[in-house]
Amino acid sequence: MDARQLSFWEDDGIMFLDEDFSSDDEPEEFGFFTDVPQSVLDAYVPEDYPPTEELEEFSEEKAFGIIKSMTVEEMDVLLGEIHEKKQQEKRELSYQKEIPSLIHLAKELKLTRKEEMLVEALRLARNGNGYRTITVPKKNGEGREINIPADILKRVQRRINKHLLSYFQHSQNIFGFSGGSIVEAITPHLKAKSILCVDVMDAFPSVKFDDVFDYLIEGRTVVISGYYRDRHRYGKVHDYGYFSWYVARIIADLTTFKGRLPQGAPTSPRMFDLMCRNMDKALTKLAASTGGTYTRYADNIFFSMDEEEFPRPIRQAILKIIENREFSSYPKHKHRHPGPYFDWHKLKVRRVNDGNTVRLLGLNIIEGKIHNTRDFKRRLRLSIHHLNWLSRRGLEGTEQFKTAWLKLQGQMAFARTDTLPPKLVEAYSELQKRLT
Repeated sequence: MDARQLSFWEDDGIMFLDEDFSSDDEPEEFGFFTDVPQSVLDAYVPEDYPPTEELEEFSEEKAFGIIKSMTVEEMDVLLGEIHEKKQQEKRELSYQKEIPSLIHLAKELKLTRKEEMLVEALRLARNGNGYRTITVPKKNGEGREINIPADILKRVQRRINKHLLSYFQHSQNIFGFSGGSIVEAITPHLKAKSILCVDVMDAFPSVKFDDVFDYLIEGRTVVISGYYRDRHRYGKVHDYGYFSWYVARIIADLTTFKGRLPQGAPTSPRMFDLMCRNMDKALTKLAASTGGTYTRYADNIFFSMDEEEFPRPIRQAILKIIENREFSSYPKHKHRHPGPYFDWHKLKVRRVNDGNTVRLLGLNIIEGKIHNTRDFKRRLRLSIHHLNWLSRRGLEGTEQFKTAWLKLQGQMAFARTDTLPPKLVEAYSELQKRLT
């Protein structure tokens, strides 16, 4: 049986199977352990499962006597223990049924014969030991919490990025995490007369486990067909969607921490872009219908208009789409898109092309052209001077010189040579000719 087409989801007595079994079919253990490496079973299935202890049989009279002698508090504790035990057994059974999907996922991640790596990463992610947390200071004096994944979990996350998430398409007007530069995000707004800029607050933590899971199973539908043994309903998968339920749950567990996208996991940036897809579609649609232009760079949103005063109804509509709420200013676009609920901050509305300088992502827009800031030009001039100083002292082969040269190259990659002072461009060109 193909692991790609074998996926189970059991909830409250309902079992869905991707294969349409009739009452005469008796597949061996539903194919749970078909062609599964023993090393995976040893690592994945608890040794004491299924439980071998036999429950003591009580007569109704004896059971009633025990219950009658218990206090309300003791009864609450007992019921809680029974519920927790049932939930644990249900989780263990569910994890066993994941094995075919786990094998298939390992194959997709190029981890064939290394399934134990995926199993160990999943175990770390699920028991909460997959990350260590540090706090780094922000410019405003506050702290930013960074969750650093364990090495084995990070390696699996990088494979998820490369072999799975990279195949999902993102909109052409989205830049940053999934590719594209700051200049590409700003250029469409150069001819506008007004622009709204707003940031998504707490971008990664705003995306929850359920958001990731729902996205990964998007398009998946099951049609109930009848009953199988033990009165479990079974169904035929009508549309497979992106991933099966079990594969989606595994990926969601591997890419979230405490139920949210962690700040520090290599999968979080691209996953954030995917979670914004419906918001991006709604804002792109709004821009097309109102004559505006929409782009997003990472968690920075830009929406420009060909009007001197940015229309207030459009402004309200943009913010409500970001918050994932319905809005009524434009009835044609009354919409609540599936996806995360975001908060926003740093809202700015500026006029463009009226002589004002508009600062976007560390660059200035002046009269329809992109300029570097004065501070950047000053630092670029100092870098060129520092390299010339090192060169005059015969230090060109040293690590200090190499570091300074790499720094300057990075600065020039961000520089707008068409609007830099000509003398500064000439100084860099002369230095480059001498060194290359």
